[in-house]
Amino acid sequence: MEKNIWNLKKILLHREVSVVGVHGMGGLGKTTMALALCNDQQIKGIFQNNIIFLTVSQSPNLKGILETMWEKITNRKNIEFQNVEEAHRQLQQLLQRQDKPILVVLDDVWSREDLKILLFEGGGHKTLVTTRDCSTIPRETSTQLYELPLLDDVDALSLFCFWAFGQRSIPSTADEHLVKQV
Repeated sequence: MEKNIWNLKKILLHREVSVVGVHGMGGLGKTTMALALCNDQQIKGIFQNNIIFLTVSQSPNLKGILETMWEKITNRKNIEFQNVEEAHRQLQQLLQRQDKPILVVLDDVWSREDLKILLFEGGGHKTLVTTRDCSTIPRETSTQLYELPLLDDVDALSLFCFWAFGQRSIPSTADEHLVKQV
């Protein structure tokens, strides 16, 4: 998984890239990799801890997601936009005025139409999108796709242990044979 994180970080930090789309089948660890990237010290330093992680899902509340994005960028609570269009317009204006770098992670995106509403342009603003379907991500010159390869046995075990035990290896209290069977 470290190799995938390194490759993804290299793409994300490229100057001409503003959107990175990570795609692959369910269960490969797209969300885990995005979270690991958000916790990477170099990424935290570059984006000055201005990292926003949002789960979009199959039936998103787009207005709610945009309001959450606004609140996290401005550190002001209880914003309520009239509709999705107003929220998008206001956020676009805000991001174009921003001088601080911001990384927005949109996790578990299912619809290209939803994603278009959640994408913005702005200097220093980057978006990482995770999705199962690469056709969800619009093909623009500033967009790069990254296909997450199938996990090898070591990475699959590490991912399982992370979600099952909160650590990347088999705990000493667990039955190693049983864990490897699962």
